[in-house]
Amino acid sequence: MALLLFGGCGSPIAEPSRTYQLTDQHGRTVMFPSDYRGRTLVVSYIYTHCPDVCILTTSGIEKVRQQLAAKAAKGDVAFVSITLDPRRDDTAALRQYAELRGTGTQNWQFLTGTESTVDSLLDDMGLIRRRSYIEQGTSGQEVYFIDHDDPVVLFDRNGTLQDRFKGTELEPERVAQAIRELP
Repeated sequence: MALLLFGGCGSPIAEPSRTYQLTDQHGRTVMFPSDYRGRTLVVSYIYTHCPDVCILTTSGIEKVRQQLAAKAAKGDVAFVSITLDPRRDDTAALRQYAELRGTGTQNWQFLTGTESTVDSLLDDMGLIRRRSYIEQGTSGQEVYFIDHDDPVVLFDRNGTLQDRFKGTELEPERVAQAIRELP
């Protein structure tokens, strides 16, 4: 299993050791990461209640996607955002998040699954996160935030981890160039 650790970039991120059954924002089953073999894959991690980091990361990735519009249109590049919060981020919440940010296109999937499946995937990939500030809302619903790293991870066509970027500090030109340079 390949493992990358970049000083100052947060937790080490690993390639998933197996395939996980998830669901995209349109309710379609996705086998991650095997469904993406043969395409360059850009992976980020978000949750729809995030007040800042995830919005900045999503915005930065949208700028990368715009720079790679021709490659993305041909299906050469896929963009995936995996929820950190499967308790609240069902397909409807992810679809709304994508629509609000103008990103809900064919080549950008927002993925969720059962809590155990998503937690297993995130643990497998080495993503550090934790729920904090948990309290009960007036409707009895849990209110919390998730402290998390903000990696944007680049996998080549063979599913090999090639690079990692800090989502809140994305330089779209640099990420797009790294994607163009992959075989």
